[in-house]
Amino acid sequence: MKTFLKFIACGTAMCFSAMGNTASEFGIYAELNKADIRGFQQTPKGGHLETTSLKRPSFEELNIDSKVYTSIGAWLRFDPFQINFNYLPLRYDGQTILSSELITHGITIPQGSYFSSDIEDQLYSVDFARIFKPFNTFTIAPMATMHALDHHYEFNSGPLSSKRSFFATGFGLGLDMTYAFLYQYELNAKIHVPIPVTNLDVSKAKLSLAYVWVLTPHLTMKPYALVEWNKIKFKDHQQVPNYLEYRLSPIWGMGISMMMHN
Repeated sequence: MKTFLKFIACGTAMCFSAMGNTASEFGIYAELNKADIRGFQQTPKGGHLETTSLKRPSFEELNIDSKVYTSIGAWLRFDPFQINFNYLPLRYDGQTILSSELITHGITIPQGSYFSSDIEDQLYSVDFARIFKPFNTFTIAPMATMHALDHHYEFNSGPLSSKRSFFATGFGLGLDMTYAFLYQYELNAKIHVPIPVTNLDVSKAKLSLAYVWVLTPHLTMKPYALVEWNKIKFKDHQQVPNYLEYRLSPIWGMGISMMMHN
């Protein structure tokens, strides 16, 4: 994770230096979101039989039903191409009194036991887009995406505890469309679908409405409101797979972006 963040920091520094040469636009954004969450965390021990309950523990039984979180990112445009960097940190803390026996990561926890979990995910994404502008008020950008998931799962139940961590990558395709209207507003739609070549699948759809505030000829700010649907799924190929799935929908949020352009 630290290496990846250093990469982003170095990339950002290079973006600033490139603005005076060939880059046509550099921007950053930050978002504050609230999502309804459903999902589960299936974690066997070494992929062996009878070392995990199937599709458990679920977020429902852990009393996790919503989440407030932030996401940040940056982009660099070399017309007609653009590179986007996105960072999404998610942490779920759950606790419950088990209504039935739970087996997770090779440990059997009896019915009626207190159980708490700490699930932490950091999702990094990089998009490579080609921008087309068929009309003055409309742009469309197909893109290829690479995702990287840094996952950590830890639980405690009295004297019983264990943890599991892994790093996974995935790939996808996307489409970004923006329509400008009334001189100062933009409607944007994004969709990403996974390419099923790895164990990690990330799917999402997003709709946002922005107010375009031109501060100077070279600096623009865009506050915006958004609604989004997001699904993260990991499933490996062991005899009993590590299997996690999170569905964040709907997501309601607000964000702000700042961009420098030539």
